[in-house]
Amino acid sequence: MPPICPIQPLACLRRRYTADSTSSPCRSSCDILSSRGAWAAGTSPGGSNTQVQFNNSGAFGGDSSFVWDNMNKRLGIGTPSPQAPLDITTSYTAIRLLTGTNTSAYALSIGVNDDGVNFTNNSAVRGFNFKNANGSLMSIDSSGKVGIGTTSPAALPDVVGGQARIAPGASNYASSFTGPQKSALAISGSIGTGEYARLTFGNAVQGNYGGMGLRVENTGSYLSFGTSNNYNSGITNEAMTIDPVGKVGIGTTSPASALQIGNGTAYTQVTISGWTSGGGSSALTFQNSLTTKYNIFLASANNCLSVSDVSSGGMYMCQGGTSWVARSDSRLKKNVHTYSVLDRLKDYRAVSFDWKQSGKHEIGVIAQEIYKAFPEVVRKGSEDPKDNLTGATDPRAWGVSYDRLGALALQAVKELQAENEHLRRDVDELRQRDHSM
Repeated sequence: MPPICPIQPLACLRRRYTADSTSSPCRSSCDILSSRGAWAAGTSPGGSNTQVQFNNSGAFGGDSSFVWDNMNKRLGIGTPSPQAPLDITTSYTAIRLLTGTNTSAYALSIGVNDDGVNFTNNSAVRGFNFKNANGSLMSIDSSGKVGIGTTSPAALPDVVGGQARIAPGASNYASSFTGPQKSALAISGSIGTGEYARLTFGNAVQGNYGGMGLRVENTGSYLSFGTSNNYNSGITNEAMTIDPVGKVGIGTTSPASALQIGNGTAYTQVTISGWTSGGGSSALTFQNSLTTKYNIFLASANNCLSVSDVSSGGMYMCQGGTSWVARSDSRLKKNVHTYSVLDRLKDYRAVSFDWKQSGKHEIGVIAQEIYKAFPEVVRKGSEDPKDNLTGATDPRAWGVSYDRLGALALQAVKELQAENEHLRRDVDELRQRDHSM
């Protein structure tokens, strides 16, 4: 059994064995420091003050890049003036963690340079996992895909379970929707002409349930919304498109007006469903300069579809009806006078004609002619005969309310009947005179 060095005073920092353990396994004092705090012969420290001691070829050594700041309790590696409990200053990898042997090991290297903090994995097929006692928190695979809630991310990034939140903060919200403003969430990059930047939903990264996408063209961008009727085929239709100037197309990707529904190749149906209790109605409103001019609405009280402007009752058709009905209640009118017809018929004529635009043959009246007799049934337009009208829908064209002519015709028949009765009385009187002679 080798001899044991005697117990040393507290000032003794370390036992030191001689190189020749067979002759004298211990120095006589076994001290690096003596009981009086002085260094024993041949055991002086290497380097300068604060430098950590190490075995340097059998002697004590020190280095300015490996120091201990005892006052501040800081260890410096690569720096003589540590600024943190552990201060590693280097121009290359600062920390290397190795498992296994040098030839077949998994190593993680941590370093700092102009690029920032670098974490390097020596494996080309393995990534990084961040864990706590609850399990995996975040994973980065060998291709750079980031998974939160999954160790096998299928996309960059891939968030599984829970909710994702983006809270940019008040200073990062935009003051306007248009223009080069800040974005809370941006999908940016070099998008080629004819290509889509898509945001999709589904049980696969291809978004097989539906989504939205921005298509870039030379004329501007198109925003599309799509759904699927076959999940195996992904998104199967572009249900709605907004073009570069804001035109909206439903069932078409090339809207020709502010709102176009359908593309002319399939049956299109539009349903307006509104509140039906309490006398409510479903309505379609037409405005000019934000002022309502016309309404088309279905009243729930009587299930009648009405078309009216804001100043008159308009007309309506109820369920089961085959023609439009005009509101004509006496309680809605004032200044009522009987309208004379027969004495105005000299300026009235019925004509047959062909439309210039379509060539279709029709019968009717001439608005400018009937205006002289019945101005109330005419909607005046331009009075310049040289105006070259573009068609029947040209706002400069005069128009006639043909339905009102029916009321005039009945009044004319009534007046003719009155004249006929008067003439009949005159004839009867003449006959009676002849018989009495």
